[in-house]
Amino acid sequence: MSLSRAFSVAGCSNLVTSLWKAEDNATAYISGRFYAHLRNGAPYAVALQQAKLDLLRDRRQVQFHSPQYWSNLVFVGSPPHRQ
Repeated sequence: MSLSRAFSVAGCSNLVTSLWKAEDNATAYISGRFYAHLRNGAPYAVALQQAKLDLLRDRRQVQFHSPQYWSNLVFVGSPPHRQ
């Protein structure tokens, strides 16, 4: 059982969770970009993907380009169906 399952049972249909202990600065950067992409209309999974790509493209964040800093964040849930 994982924490994401507990959230699901409690009624949360979508969440972004970490598979291991996260680095605060990289996670804050990705979170900020994730919400920016959501505000622009991206679906959850796409917003997370784009936020990670933003991190990898940002030369000011080069210290976090290694997968250990960004690959821990995953989308869990049921994305809404779009027509």
